[in-house]
Amino acid sequence: MRINIYPWHWLCVLCLIVIGACAPAPIKSDSIKAADTEFETEITAALLAYVEAINIGDIKTAAAMYDHSVGFHWVERGGVQYEDAQAAAASLQGLVIPGTTILMTTDQHHIAPMGPGAALVSSHFDFSMQYPDNQNGFAFDGWMTIGLVKRQGKWRIAGGQVGPGSDMSANPGADSRAGSKTP
Repeated sequence: MRINIYPWHWLCVLCLIVIGACAPAPIKSDSIKAADTEFETEITAALLAYVEAINIGDIKTAAAMYDHSVGFHWVERGGVQYEDAQAAAASLQGLVIPGTTILMTTDQHHIAPMGPGAALVSSHFDFSMQYPDNQNGFAFDGWMTIGLVKRQGKWRIAGGQVGPGSDMSANPGADSRAGSKTP
């Protein structure tokens, strides 16, 4: 039995060989997991650096984490509270009262990579503030979602949102901040 091989058959075989040679090697799932873990560690560290700056009263460092690019905004209480990073940074000054103790903690971090150099992070937080004269301060919990972008090698907060947590949702009037806006 004779098989007829036409010139276009050779062309097809040659194309398949070239395509196979140019295909990238398969990525091992372990390397994906390692990259995800490294990314999540980096994002969590950025979030915790922001929280730590607030806790120690280093408002300058916390405010420096806001991205000053067009589009920054901060949503709180159902609407946009700050249209730019400067306004959000200025609001942090309301936390600076000599002798006041601030404690913010976060947990339940949910991190979604949004592409190279971008992530969406949602975290539950607890926030408390104790005034210097031992007067009762206030405390509340909530959820914070922030968009992070990496610019010039540093993670910046491109925008964010704060919403009520379990305490506030169970008792909507429990927020004793009396109109303060604190991203």
